[in-house]
Amino acid sequence: MSETELQKVESVAFQINSDDDVGLGLVWKDGSLYLSISKIVLTDGERWYAIPFKDLHDIKAGDEGCISLKIEGAEIKVKGENADRLMALRHLLLPLIDRKVEDGRLMEELLKILLLGIKNREVIASLLKRDLSTVDDLMESAERLGYVLGDEVTPKGKSILPDKDREMMRKAGVDI
Repeated sequence: MSETELQKVESVAFQINSDDDVGLGLVWKDGSLYLSISKIVLTDGERWYAIPFKDLHDIKAGDEGCISLKIEGAEIKVKGENADRLMALRHLLLPLIDRKVEDGRLMEELLKILLLGIKNREVIASLLKRDLSTVDDLMESAERLGYVLGDEVTPKGKSILPDKDREMMRKAGVDI
């Protein structure tokens, strides 16, 4: 797997608790969390662990600022340098696990994705469950409306987000 296909989200520590390998869950590995077009990827620098979005059953908020990625037969606990950033990522990904974002919420979801630092349009298209041309059109519309400049969200763009989303972004360390 090449890092050019991936968008780094956070430096993390992660623990894999598999139903059939009890001992592995005791070890926390330092590494990085990435998003790709179709999956979440964790690496400890030596091994890569890919979790396809379609295999995610749930993303739970855990203790100590962790999130838990639930898949068939395993749970992956992830702690980041910024726990609120992981909570923001969870908030972003949770509705995308089993349903398509409603058309009326696309602009808000696009802005939140950009605010979290995810700029790769193919990754954005995957998260929004839309094709690349739809994301390109959405970006053009966001620029035309003054919500983004390049791939940076403007103050006007930030102002259209609901209060709860702006608060979540503030906690995640986003300047909003």
